[in-house]
Amino acid sequence: MKVKTFALYNLYNMEHKGMKLIITRIESEIITCELEDGAIIDIAQKWFPPNIHEGDIIEFDLTSKS
Repeated sequence: MKVKTFALYNLYNMEHKGMKLIITRIESEIITCELEDGAIIDIAQKWFPPNIHEGDIIEFDLTSKS
């Protein structure tokens, strides 16, 4: 799971330099996220802040150095 998610993240960002995750479901310590292109990934809940909710959007900017 970790390797698949990391590989997907790297492939996606080679072109986009950023990523938006939309939280679509939280169930049994697994968070299901949808990427901008419609791809669905599952990530362990431990990698998210405790106050995450369905419908939240997390944006990653890989061009920023801060």
